[in-house]
Amino acid sequence: MIRRGRIKSINIKTGIGFIVDDNDQNIDFTHEGFVDKPELGEKVNFKIVLTTEGLRAVEIIQVLKKAN
Repeated sequence: MIRRGRIKSINIKTGIGFIVDDNDQNIDFTHEGFVDKPELGEKVNFKIVLTTEGLRAVEIIQVLKKAN
């Protein structure tokens, strides 16, 4: 199931960050889950998998803005 959210935080050195979804749930991600370089506050679509460390966002794709 595809979920929506935005990039809440990211640590470039470790490659780990958090997405807050539309239900205000924090979900972690690693840079491997991203198709392109993430930016703070950016809206994204993603899937969730359960790992030994908890929920993790994967297949993260930026939501494109419509051109004027």
